[in-house]
Amino acid sequence: MIRDNDPWGAYANATVRVLANGTELYKKSGIGWKTDMTYLCVEIPDGVNYIKLEITDNSGQGGVG
Repeated sequence: MIRDNDPWGAYANATVRVLANGTELYKKSGIGWKTDMTYLCVEIPDGVNYIKLEITDNSGQGGVG
């Protein structure tokens, strides 16, 4: 769930990225508190040693978590 600390997330704005061995497999921007629940299904290539999920706060509010 992504939300902002001010009025239940009125200003939340996040980018979600999935990386495998440092290569971006998926990216979605503009996710806010009114965005419907999103499930990710990302195919992981053979030979991947690590997966990383990044959630970046683009709102400047520091409330994404």
